[in-house]
Amino acid sequence: MPPAHPPSPLPSRTRHITVAVLAAAGLLTTGAVVPFTAAAATSPPASAAPAQGAAGRYIVTLREPAAATYAGDVAGKARTAPRAGEGLKSDSAPVRAYRDYLHQRQKRAAAAVDAKVISSYSAAYNGFTAELGPEQVERLREDPSVVSVVKDDLRKPLAAVTSTDYLGLSGDTGVWAANGGVDKAGEGIVVGVIDTGIAPENPSFAGAPLGTEPGLEPYLDGSAIKYRKADGGTFTGACTTGVQFTAADCTTKLVSARYFADNFGVGHIGGPEAGEYLSPRDGEAHGSHTASTAAGANGIDADIRGVAMGKISGVAPAAKVAAYKACWSGPNAAVPDDDGCATGDLLAAIDAAVADNVDVINYSIGTMGGAQSTDGIIDEAFRNAAASGVFVAAAGGNAGPGAGTVDNAAPWITTVAASTIPAREATVELGDGVNLLGASISVPAGGRVTGPLAAGSAAGSATCGPDTLDAAKVTGKIVLCERGDVDRRAKSTEVKRAGGIGVILVNPEPDSVDLDAHDVPTVHIDADGYEALVAYASTGAPTATLVDGNPHGLPPAPAPQIAGFSSRGPVNADGGDLIKPDVAAPGVAILADGANAAGARPSFTFMSGTSMASPHVAGLAALYLGVHPQASPAEIKSALMTTTSPAVAADGRPSGDVFARGNGQVTPARYLDPGLLYLNGPDDWAGYVAAVHGDPAAPDPSDLNLASIAVGALAGRQTVKRTVTSAGAGTFTADPVQIPGVRATVEPATLTFTEPGQAKSFQVTFTRTTAPLGEYTTGELIWRDGERSVRSALAVRPVALEAPAGVTATGGSGRTTLNVLGGDVQDVPLKVTGLSRGLRVAGSGAAGGPARSHIVQVPAGTAHARFVLDAAGADSDLDLAVYRLNEYGDRSLVAEAATPSAGEQIDLDDPQDGLYLVEVSFFAGTGPLGFTVTSFALQDTGGEGGLTARPSTVSLGIGSATPVTLAWTGLRDGGVYLGRVTYGDTGRATYVTVTSDPRTGPPPTDPGARPVVTVTPEYAVPGRSVIVLATGLTPAVDFGIRLKGAKEILASGRTSDEGGVALLVPLPATVPIGRQTIEVLYAGRTAAGTVTVSPLVLGDIDHDDRYAFDGNPLVRLTAAISGKGRVNLTVKGASDVYLNRTGPADSGTWKWFARSFDPVETMPERLTATVSVVLDNGRTGQSKSVSWTPAAVGPGTASITKDGRAAHTVRVSFTNSSDYAVFPALRYKLTSGELIFANLHAEPGATVTRSSDVTGVDRLDLLLDGATIATYRNPEQSRLAGRPAMGEPFYATFTRGRAGHHGAPLTMTVTNRPAAYTAGFSLSAGVGVEIDSGDFLHYEDIPNPIIPQAGAPISRTFSLPAGRPLWLKVYYDVHAPDIRYEALRRILVTPLTDDDLAPVRGRSAPEFVVDALPREATGGTTVSVTAAGLSAGERFTVRIGGRTAGSGRATEAGFAHVFARVPDGHGRVIPVKVTGDHPNRSGETVLTTP
Repeated sequence: MPPAHPPSPLPSRTRHITVAVLAAAGLLTTGAVVPFTAAAATSPPASAAPAQGAAGRYIVTLREPAAATYAGDVAGKARTAPRAGEGLKSDSAPVRAYRDYLHQRQKRAAAAVDAKVISSYSAAYNGFTAELGPEQVERLREDPSVVSVVKDDLRKPLAAVTSTDYLGLSGDTGVWAANGGVDKAGEGIVVGVIDTGIAPENPSFAGAPLGTEPGLEPYLDGSAIKYRKADGGTFTGACTTGVQFTAADCTTKLVSARYFADNFGVGHIGGPEAGEYLSPRDGEAHGSHTASTAAGANGIDADIRGVAMGKISGVAPAAKVAAYKACWSGPNAAVPDDDGCATGDLLAAIDAAVADNVDVINYSIGTMGGAQSTDGIIDEAFRNAAASGVFVAAAGGNAGPGAGTVDNAAPWITTVAASTIPAREATVELGDGVNLLGASISVPAGGRVTGPLAAGSAAGSATCGPDTLDAAKVTGKIVLCERGDVDRRAKSTEVKRAGGIGVILVNPEPDSVDLDAHDVPTVHIDADGYEALVAYASTGAPTATLVDGNPHGLPPAPAPQIAGFSSRGPVNADGGDLIKPDVAAPGVAILADGANAAGARPSFTFMSGTSMASPHVAGLAALYLGVHPQASPAEIKSALMTTTSPAVAADGRPSGDVFARGNGQVTPARYLDPGLLYLNGPDDWAGYVAAVHGDPAAPDPSDLNLASIAVGALAGRQTVKRTVTSAGAGTFTADPVQIPGVRATVEPATLTFTEPGQAKSFQVTFTRTTAPLGEYTTGELIWRDGERSVRSALAVRPVALEAPAGVTATGGSGRTTLNVLGGDVQDVPLKVTGLSRGLRVAGSGAAGGPARSHIVQVPAGTAHARFVLDAAGADSDLDLAVYRLNEYGDRSLVAEAATPSAGEQIDLDDPQDGLYLVEVSFFAGTGPLGFTVTSFALQDTGGEGGLTARPSTVSLGIGSATPVTLAWTGLRDGGVYLGRVTYGDTGRATYVTVTSDPRTGPPPTDPGARPVVTVTPEYAVPGRSVIVLATGLTPAVDFGIRLKGAKEILASGRTSDEGGVALLVPLPATVPIGRQTIEVLYAGRTAAGTVTVSPLVLGDIDHDDRYAFDGNPLVRLTAAISGKGRVNLTVKGASDVYLNRTGPADSGTWKWFARSFDPVETMPERLTATVSVVLDNGRTGQSKSVSWTPAAVGPGTASITKDGRAAHTVRVSFTNSSDYAVFPALRYKLTSGELIFANLHAEPGATVTRSSDVTGVDRLDLLLDGATIATYRNPEQSRLAGRPAMGEPFYATFTRGRAGHHGAPLTMTVTNRPAAYTAGFSLSAGVGVEIDSGDFLHYEDIPNPIIPQAGAPISRTFSLPAGRPLWLKVYYDVHAPDIRYEALRRILVTPLTDDDLAPVRGRSAPEFVVDALPREATGGTTVSVTAAGLSAGERFTVRIGGRTAGSGRATEAGFAHVFARVPDGHGRVIPVKVTGDHPNRSGETVLTTP
């Protein structure tokens, strides 16, 4: 691949990552070819390592624990982690002191790389966000105080009979009444909602004004809002003011309202006109909906468009609400692409909620791709929140029903699926007698709507997108519209526009049935009615009636069903030892609060999504805490999970799909008396994290004490342990467990408790019988005591076998035994690899001091590489990182290990061969911190010790253990060796580490070895690093590296046991130019190698072959450069020298730049391109060459002829013979002097034909790659006045500047007609021969309302320099009803002068349009000369400098082309002239010489 593309100089926006995947049709071209200009590249050659991270906003995580989990390990800083049952005491002196300490550490880390902290986190997370460049990112990753540096991203709020009634909360016998009534439901509890903000005027959030006297109700303490909670702790909130939000908006109900936008960017936020507010106010409705669902007030009268919908309530109506706004809408309300939630802002919201001391967090936010980790950044923040006593409910995601799509999968989070509740019914009566039951709130109460039925597919669009329906086919009819592509409500809007009277909205696939406020009466039908509706709508004269209610007594859809959109498990990340989601809750057609502007009427809306399900669980957690204020998050989660009831399938039978519903549907009537509790806490979670990160000493992840059990890899048999704590006295007996293909045994099967708080353990043994390998099989474990049942979901995935990941042994000869556990009856062959002797390098450093590094060679054919760091002291904390080096010494991170332990290990499967930099950093410890790094390169052949495995084939049975004996002999003393055993095609492996017999005395020296020092690269720039490799030195002795003749030691260390040195050595910035000797000093001896120091160094060069109009290759060359100087480029073939040019090159502040050159046309022959550094004395320094033979393609065709179909028009035709898209340019020369440029777009092999108006046009030219390929001279003198009507949607008009003064800037007016269904476009312009090359002149985002047809032209005018090539680009998104895609319009403009814009007087000249490329050439080189405007077959002659240089005949289209040699001995300007057969027919141009 070529050198890295230059970074975009345009303002960058992080695009959110939760947009549904839509069809894309990109019309984008790439490439940056600029004559002797530099473009930034992050790595040099085609073979370079991956580029560093792009510039942008990053989240930097530091190593110290956050305040929520800090145990008091820092000298002078007391413990801040809360005790069990307490929340974080953020106002306490220890917490304030420790958080200040963390903030200072963060500032120090940022300042070390000249970065500025955007957001700082210290309560639930220790880190900060900052805008960083690639080099800052790499420097921070090398900082021992930093754990990780990851790119910030945007996440999304997941899209939306009352649910509280359905859950059994209301009524005389409901949960509220049984626990003190509505006024006590959640009393003393604060629910934090991280979302899109809140509408404070909604009666769901009504409360009394805040007073200033402490008491039972929240009160003001200065600007802080204080509230004494049920658990005895104090909540401390704040009411952040902003747009349409004042301090008075907070009340005794809404006790805090904050917003976080630093990472999304205040400049990227829409205003009130777009329905957004830079304040806690909600403009999108999502946050108000979730907050009111969790803790909105009881008995609120809701209506939609004035139609009463009854009373609604939050699940915990007596709880307080704290709103943390971290999700934002962008400036364009018509499209969702600029909306989202920056991870940095989400972290800030979590941090604030924990510091404020909320009890519960609702997090209805996530990604659309499923969880990639169970311990990501957000997961870690929530782990610390849970450790401080905060219960977290999170949406499982709306990417269902596909498997493995569930999000927010950490085990300390309660992940919620969305289930249905009975909807407000409506019926569709078809004319053929079929009646279908659906849902509606738009059919008039007790009313009917009857009319002819029209299928949207027959009227313009099956999905009824905007402006797609034919009014003639829709007027007066009910329209059948399929779900999908566009918003559901937009469908009824379109039907109304087209004159329709009603809509039947049908799901093509099973999905939610939603209650939306439609513009015409609409009934929503699920997929079970799809075929009947589509079939009947296609008959002769179909009719339909929409009826409110269910007059025919049709059976309603069973509930609760898991919604089709609800994301499913299993969790594919981290081994699959978790079942997610955990529970299901109502999430379809949920009625709750909407958004409103300040002073506007409060609104209500129906929404569906797991976003709506999650706050039900958050509210239930608040209810639980109202009854049990000291309950831990794990207790609440367990009570919710174990007291569930099964969701149902579409047929009404219980659903056994644990990956859809988790343990089941929440059942509030039972969860306050759960019987048994599965408790776990921070230590258990830390063990789980250690296990999924590969710590062999950590407990099995399946043993995490959750109320569900998952085994991601069941090798025949596995026993899983659980401990339950009694909520009261009772004897519980386990039901027989039924799992298809797996036998499950519970021991003991009966547990007896005499009082609350007793803990007893049991185990479940899973044994595979007939279950398929590699697939999950599921079931349930239910404990019963006669009154209560305690439910746990079970899922196991059988695998072929299980073997230890590693075994260790000692001795130069010996044996060891391992056991292979069978998961199936099969014979498995064993393959043995190794043993491979490790390379050991020792060193030392100081805590917080500079890292130490060395280089390791990984040979070709290496199957596995391992890097093991052993610290000399057990109390030290060292970290390990491995980078890959390219030949230029540039490094890219491959892997890092930074656990709190003294040692670290990194494993790489099938690593790319080459050099690797191994770096040790010193995080903590006292005194000198010694270490040893042992590196292994395990290869399939050539191992030492004759490692064998017996038997060579193991015969396995299900659950049986088969011993395997490994043996070796004759290992060299004093070494550590690595081997591997793999087991057939199962993917399993055991690594064998053997420490041979101790060596007595120093390492032996090879008497025949001679010191050899090599330095790469061969050429280096002052101040950059080189790779120094030395072999044949004395083993295990100190060494130093210096420049010959200098005293300064550039690097030092200790030689390896094999007498080697491998280091990345920095050269001084003052090193002299020229050949330098680098010496390695060791044991009183010296070995040396050389490097050439040059002010400019070349990386790889690359070529990109395109094709000229006549089919000849058009070669574009790019070279990677570092430093500053001059380069010479030549392109030679067997017949000619096509290019020989010298010019400046400068990489500026960048380490490497992609240096691009003008394209050059050649013959289809073998070519050699050479780039050479030209030294100050004129001699040639470093050179790089590449040779290849470009292919040829057939010539294209082009013509411009009079169009007989319309007056004053011409017909332009172009055929693209290449295999890539091209963009020929149209150049209109007006008699007024103006030039207009526009572009065509021709796909590979396509012919493009169009008509162009030539009113006021003297000549119309068609250009490709800077050469004119067709021309038309307007013979209609009467029409030479005026201006052409431009048919192209994007064009540029050029006029003289300052009344035609020579040397004055030109004036350019760019005009673009916005495409249909676009919300504006970005316009950019620059100087260069290719799009996005050279210097940018202008960038602007231009908004435009979305309309179904092309918009009115929009123009911008600029002044610009003459004589420079220009490019113009318009980029836009199309949001059509059935497809969305990105598109690009572009124009390339040849260099223009003031003379080119002179008015035409009489007939224009010349007769021919002549071009010579390249325009700058030296004597003896070959140029491509073309001419357009000849007659078909006309003979022509080319003269350069007055000498005949070529001749030929024109094509049928009048196009002429020759390669011609430039004569020597001419001045700066050389005339090029083409003459034809006929008298006075000629044209000319000029070449310039350097």
